[in-house]
Amino acid sequence: MPTNRIEQLLSEIREKPENINTVLAIAIDLFLQVKLDEISELILKAVPVFEEIEHTNDLSYYISIFEALDLIHSGNYFLALDKLNGTLVSTAKDENIIAEAVVYCLNGICYRSIGEHAFSLFYHLRSNELIEYNTAFIKVRLINIYQIGELHTEEGDYEAATEFLMNTIKTAKKTTDTDPIKFRTYSGLTNVFIKKNKLREAEQCLSHQRLFMGKNLVNQSRYYSDKALFLQASSAYEEAISFELKSLDIREKLEKHDAKVSCYISLGKSYFKIKSYDKAIEYAEKGLELSILNNTKNKVLLCHQLMASIYKAIDKKDIAFYHLEEYVTLADRIKQEERRLNNEIKQRILSTQKIMFEESLKELSSSIRYAERIQRAMLQPTENLKSVLPESLIFFKPHSVVSGDFYWFGNVDGKTVIAVGDCTGHGVPAGMLTMKGHGILTGIVSDSKITQPDEILNVLAEKFYQDLDYENSKVEDGMDISICTIDQKNQSILFAGARSPLLIIDNHQATKIHGDRISIGGALKQEKFTCHKITISKTANYFMYTDGYTDQFGGEKNKKFKNPNFTQLLIDTYGKGANYHLEKIESTFMNWRGLNQRKLTPQTDDVLIIGFSI
Repeated sequence: MPTNRIEQLLSEIREKPENINTVLAIAIDLFLQVKLDEISELILKAVPVFEEIEHTNDLSYYISIFEALDLIHSGNYFLALDKLNGTLVSTAKDENIIAEAVVYCLNGICYRSIGEHAFSLFYHLRSNELIEYNTAFIKVRLINIYQIGELHTEEGDYEAATEFLMNTIKTAKKTTDTDPIKFRTYSGLTNVFIKKNKLREAEQCLSHQRLFMGKNLVNQSRYYSDKALFLQASSAYEEAISFELKSLDIREKLEKHDAKVSCYISLGKSYFKIKSYDKAIEYAEKGLELSILNNTKNKVLLCHQLMASIYKAIDKKDIAFYHLEEYVTLADRIKQEERRLNNEIKQRILSTQKIMFEESLKELSSSIRYAERIQRAMLQPTENLKSVLPESLIFFKPHSVVSGDFYWFGNVDGKTVIAVGDCTGHGVPAGMLTMKGHGILTGIVSDSKITQPDEILNVLAEKFYQDLDYENSKVEDGMDISICTIDQKNQSILFAGARSPLLIIDNHQATKIHGDRISIGGALKQEKFTCHKITISKTANYFMYTDGYTDQFGGEKNKKFKNPNFTQLLIDTYGKGANYHLEKIESTFMNWRGLNQRKLTPQTDDVLIIGFSI
């Protein structure tokens, strides 16, 4: 970034201090373009401005972030982590979500670089959560998605890697000035396709790399090395050598000593493959010498491994054994050193994260409780149902604080419509779907006055498909649901179900009306739902329910309660009134879980039963 542009930016911040995070966006952009000198210039000129607008707290952790960027670029990941984790507390405390997201992103890069993939994935996902809707920091989101793709590559999950890297490209195409990210991503895809032996696709990605590498010499050298890797996979070793030499020439001019080692190793491998053993040894020795000087132990290992293979091929077994022995000894020493450093750094990190985790847990618990209150307010009390159907019951027992099961009822044109739904999973994600389903049902029945159950389900399915964008978003969640419309004037009940039944108990006999074998959610092109018409019986009990009760584990053999036991329970309690039914349903459920033996089996799923007589 030119000096006058930096000064213009800082001038804008003087006038509008609320735009202070623009400095971070510029720093990330410069980092992607490998313009570390300009980041240094940016921070030097930012210091007096931050002091002038009295944002010294922001300044302290911005400086830490800029220093971490420099450490990451130079490969000092442990020092970068040490600096970043102190900064993480400050950004969280000051509620600077943007800075916090950037710190999480940089943590993810560091953890990936030191091989801590689980930590890296956590940090990148958390970073994306924080800036999901912030278009100004789209490049941080792109870095996160790209890094997750590279994580999958290193884990050997090439399908997942391809998906994330392609998603990075798709998102980058919608954003201007993202060539550096596009270049890196296509580089990642080139390597994935080479590993998958899909050389045609790898060649296409190389073409894209060439398109986006621009005049940046670092990118050019990376392109030449990727091209050499492709040619090695194609067994074109002499061409691979010519491209690797081009990469080496650039890296020597830029004094990228660590990157030069990668070139030496690649050249050694290619010369080894064409049996030019003297050249192979020459480059392997150069790589070994420089990697020892740079103290890049992982590359020292690769050089010893390569030299062991070369000397074995030319039947110099003593030298081959020496390099193999050095490889084994160093590998063991690296593991011990990494373990020591990891423990030392992790102790500092964990102490920081413990504080943050405890605060986050309080906030999360508060949010979940609030979600529960919203859901409880959404679900009408039993008394409202009893005012229409005096002999009715609702047994509702969420698995978590927030439930994935829900019910809905209302009166339209003298008819009572009751719905019982079971959304995918349980807890907060399923709870979000219940609120979605509840809102749509209100619109269909109360607002549009649609009361025929099959028509309600048809509209509900179409609305879910449209609103959740199943085709493009890859959402797979949905719901099973049953709907009854009670028309007391015409003495009939209309029923329709999406993988959800209606159970009728009359004169100690059970009749189950099964719903259609399709759920709400998924493909729009599905058969229409079926409507069943039932004549009201004054002696019958009607039950709508989700599968949580029948799927509950318990009993002497810790097995599922299952449908036959549930049906028999309702037959045994037939004719004794809704209150008795409710009491027996609850006591049987708790005793099956082991309450009477003082050893309670965990609840398996959300549980919901609605029963009524007319």
